Order: sequence, then structure tokens, then C-alpha cells
Amino acid sequence: MTLSDDDLRARLRALDPAARPAPARRRPVPGGALAGAAAALLVVLATALAVVMATDDAPAPPPMALALPAADPSTASCLPVAPEFLADMPVAFAGTVVEEGPDAVVLRVDRWYRGGSAPEVVLTPAPDGMAALIGEVDLRPGEEYLVTATGGTVNACGFSGPRTPELERLYRQAFGD
Repeated sequence: MTLSDDDLRARLRALDPAARPAPARRRPVPGGALAGAAAALLVVLATALAVVMATDDAPAPPPMALALPAADPSTASCLPVAPEFLADMPVAFAGTVVEEGPDAVVLRVDRWYRGGSAPEVVLTPAPDGMAALIGEVDLRPGEEYLVTATGGTVNACGFSGPRTPELERLYRQAFGD
């Protein structure tokens, strides 16, 4: 299938979470700076392009890239982790750490709840290093995690973390079984 430039742009705009109006009760989730948002938009557009251009016989899309949150004192005032707030997240998945290093952590995606189709997600460190991993969670090879992201940055404050029965229940309520 060949798309014209105008058709491709229209599809990408339709997939762009930034182009959708925010729900009235949604409050901003702590995130990165403008540069981080611009980089995240590029990741979303690249992922959307891969989804639009994919066919049944096409190879798997490349890994999605997400940034880990920077240590930020403002995260002390987090939204409660509730299904209605999780449901607003543009990226959500369950994954298992398959590789850990000083420059990145790679998760094999076990299930996409929303926002992707890549078989892997690469988490890159925040400017202050890997110490800020998903709100100070130690990501370990072989362990399973539930992860959400907004604007290309992993959400902390309990919206992402180890795959526990409690967090998994909230994800099922927010995104369905």
C-alpha cells in the first residue's frame, strides 16, 4: 500500500497524543523539559510511522525508546495511582528486563496496553544517571515491570513499577483484560 504525503501526515496527526484535547480532570504528570518533549514527539512519530507502514510480512518494528525520569523534588506531590489516571496514559506496557547496562535498560514487551507495537523498549537514563529508574526501582534482568510513559518519559510516582498483583489489577481496570 502506498500513501501520499498528505495521507501519511493526516494519519500521523490522528495518532499524535499531543493533538488530542486533554480530559478536564487530568492534571499534568511530572515530566521532562521542552527538549525532552520534542524528542518524545519524534519517538511517537517514528513509532506511528512504523505502525502505519507495517504489513503482515514486514519485519518487527525497532525498539521504542523512552527516557527515564530525572530526580525531581516536585514528584513528592504525585497524583494517586488510580485506573482513571492510568487510562489517560498514552504509552503503557508490561515488560521483562532482558538487558541492563550503564547506558540503557532493555525490556522485552510482554503486552502492549496502549501506544506501541515494538517488541522491545529501551529505557535511557535521565541526565542524573540511572539512579532515577522508575522512581528509584532497581530494574533487574528477568524481572517483570508495568510501565507507563507520557511525552517520551517514563512515569514515576507508582504509575510504573514492579509487576505486582495490585498494580496489575489497576492496569486491567484502566486498559481492560
